[in-house]
Amino acid sequence: MGFLNVAEILKILVSIITLLNFVGIIFVFIANRLSFTKIINNDLQHLSQDVKSIVIKQETLQKDVSNLSDAVAYMRGFFDAKMVSVYAKRKTGTVKKCKKEKV
Repeated sequence: MGFLNVAEILKILVSIITLLNFVGIIFVFIANRLSFTKIINNDLQHLSQDVKSIVIKQETLQKDVSNLSDAVAYMRGFFDAKMVSVYAKRKTGTVKKCKKEKV
């Protein structure tokens, strides 16, 4: 084997390595892109589900609080009405002076 044959074999070997390197780069790019989109979409789905559950819980809490505020208002009015009847308020006002008649 002469130098020309070795040079031809090295040219073929270098071209195969270059082609494999190019295919590997394309494969890594595609795998990176697919994994990135999968991770992003999966995280966004979990966040969307979490936000929906929080909104549902907030609506039920708001209904419970409004029912509780109605009950507290009723009780407050009931007890205020009883307290008012126990304590008598004095009427204060100005006393009218009577005119004296001249005789």
